[in-house]
Amino acid sequence: MNKLLLLSLFMSISFSANAQYLEAFSTPDKGYKLSFLDDFAGVNWTLSPWATGLGERDASDYFNTTVAGKLESIDLDQAIYWESPLINTAAANPVSIKMDLTWISFDTDATLNNCLTDWIRVEYSVNGGGYTMIPNVHGGNTCATVSYPFENVGTSYDGSFSINFPGITGGSTLKIRATLFTNQNAEFATIDNVEVPQAGVFVAGSLPVELVSFESHMIEKDLLLTWRTATETNNAGYDVERGDDGRIFNAINWVAGNGTTTAANDYHYTDKNLEEGKTYYYRLRQVDNDGDFEYSSVLVATTGVNENIAGDFYPNPTSAGKTSLDFTAREDAEWVVSLFGSIGTIAHQETISMTRGLNKLQFGFSALTAGIYIMKLERGNVRYYRKLVIE
Repeated sequence: MNKLLLLSLFMSISFSANAQYLEAFSTPDKGYKLSFLDDFAGVNWTLSPWATGLGERDASDYFNTTVAGKLESIDLDQAIYWESPLINTAAANPVSIKMDLTWISFDTDATLNNCLTDWIRVEYSVNGGGYTMIPNVHGGNTCATVSYPFENVGTSYDGSFSINFPGITGGSTLKIRATLFTNQNAEFATIDNVEVPQAGVFVAGSLPVELVSFESHMIEKDLLLTWRTATETNNAGYDVERGDDGRIFNAINWVAGNGTTTAANDYHYTDKNLEEGKTYYYRLRQVDNDGDFEYSSVLVATTGVNENIAGDFYPNPTSAGKTSLDFTAREDAEWVVSLFGSIGTIAHQETISMTRGLNKLQFGFSALTAGIYIMKLERGNVRYYRKLVIE
């Protein structure tokens, strides 16, 4: 009995970056500016609308980046928030949020301690869910992340704090927002250095290679790894890495990339003579021409015996272009049979009907040139593979 591996398939895979997410607000004069001017060109973050009827915006009111590299607000007269782009955390779990906050002249006038005065509220959303507030870190008023309870009318406070909030669920997506409320010209606040510091975190859609599939196929004692990209930018290539425990990986081969292209590209590598009954872990380390790199998701492959295919191709190799296969089907069904030589290039394809039990299949490939081909039998999400040599 030949040793086979059921196909492991991961679709819509993203590479995970070696860097982290950091917004340092380094481009000045972006956001809601003085004299009712707005400019968000070239930034990937947003501000909530400055609504009418909730405290009108004056020509001296703003919420924009400064030359000093901070996002600063003054006299908002309503709650307005900064929001991050969608952050991909698929390769990190858990994650944390860091952020530097400063504030000037925050009042303590509201006797109900219900955020009717000045405050900053930092929140996050995981995988598109509702926003969760980071609890109070300064001031003591629990209605916001920074807020002061009632003290004496006319009392105000200046302050600063560097948030470092851990334990946020990763493995999906994250959004961060900071909502500010002030209502006088003497009151203002800043946010800066918004960071998710874990490795593998990146802005969704920002990476140079769009990986759409990463698959493994066991053929006798060899494991065929295939992957496809939709687009590539500045792509030098891939280190194929293998590990025994899913934590420590070593490079076992280098596959050159296609530089910059908007065309789909297929890649493959065969890891030969694997041990029977063992689990292997694989990932791709995609490297840019400038040396930056990203990791793919981890693909898990376990060798074993596939009881659904009896025997093998015969004769194999074949020179006449004709071969046979014994296949044991669990039920009556139609299967798609494909033969391909180079990855992604179908040399032959047909649909065959099989009955429950042992099927003796006959194939004719006299029109094919000599070479090594892979036969795929497919029904729904079930796929089986065999190697065929035509001389």
